[in-house]
Amino acid sequence: MSKLDKGVSICLVVAIMAALGSLGYVIASPKQGENFTEFYILSTKGKAEDYPRQVILGEPVELIIGVVNHEHQTASYRVDMAIDGIKNSQIDIGTLDNEQKCEREVRFVPQIAGKKQKVEFYLYKNEEIKPCLATPLHLYIDVVTFYVLTAEAGPGDYPQKVKQGEPVELIVGVVSDELQPTSYRMKIKTDGAVYKEITTGILAYREKWQEKISFVPWLQKEKQKIDFWLYRGDELEPCFETPVSLDISVALYPRYVIAKLPGGDRFTEFYVLNAYGKMDYYPWQVKLGEPIEVIAGIVNHEYEITNYIVEIKIDGVCVKVVSIKTLAHRDKWEQKVSFVSWMWGDRKKIEFRLYKNGSAEPYYKEPLYFYVDVVWPYIHDGLPVILTPEL
Repeated sequence: MSKLDKGVSICLVVAIMAALGSLGYVIASPKQGENFTEFYILSTKGKAEDYPRQVILGEPVELIIGVVNHEHQTASYRVDMAIDGIKNSQIDIGTLDNEQKCEREVRFVPQIAGKKQKVEFYLYKNEEIKPCLATPLHLYIDVVTFYVLTAEAGPGDYPQKVKQGEPVELIVGVVSDELQPTSYRMKIKTDGAVYKEITTGILAYREKWQEKISFVPWLQKEKQKIDFWLYRGDELEPCFETPVSLDISVALYPRYVIAKLPGGDRFTEFYVLNAYGKMDYYPWQVKLGEPIEVIAGIVNHEYEITNYIVEIKIDGVCVKVVSIKTLAHRDKWEQKVSFVSWMWGDRKKIEFRLYKNGSAEPYYKEPLYFYVDVVWPYIHDGLPVILTPEL
């Protein structure tokens, strides 16, 4: 490198270092700007997102309000909060020194039901009549009297995908907005067909009823629509023109086991089909005492003669034992079996356990299973009716 090049390089380095030094001085010693106050609203997670969108009538809404004094002098602050132009509450922030920050959790309670209610936050300084900002901070909320929550009692994050035959758990609730005592009933529909009906009993004005429910989507499809309709007493028309709705994608849940247990290529194939010989649309609702029919099958891949027993349990109680004839290697056994549940209730777990050669331990640790709702007969025109899915 020539002396000239070296000289140029040294000059560039000196210039860059001088520029960086000047920048550091400017950042460290900023010029005094305009006086102002920083004002913001955060969710309870401390973020400028995930604000409450749907709230329940009469239930508190929680937020975080933040104020930072950049006025270069001490100042006192308060925040007035209004919903749709009606003052709801006042929050006293107190006195802040220059550059002092205050973040405070606040709660307010909506008193009127309605969608897209505008919640406004007005900041006042030093008891001035006019707010600091010409346009207040604001957000929108839906105040509801009929709602659906997750099983953990939270809004949003509802089940998006489930396996066919697996129960979905949610919480449904009603806040009575009627001045006189009123009873309500709720219809849960899957793709337009009534799946379940629930009654609340009589509720006083502003009394809340809430209950955890479960339902089983049986139709395998993308975005199966689940509607929740609310009715007053015996009225035929619903309370609202549109229901509370969820979309759930239901994926096939096979009841077919092909597993190789320890022992190389030796294993037993064990499966359960519906009464029509398919791996879907298993029984999902039966009347108390009505037979439940399925097809069970076994294929011997043990390279030896083997004896098998199939045990059927409902909620852990054995209801039937099926003894299978001795099967040689590659022999197949398949038979329609029926059993009866005398236990009434939702989500009865039907288990199928396989035993080999008189062993006290089941061949597979996890049984094959599905769920059934065992119900009292529905009455229509004086005749009992049972709901069944299309095959």
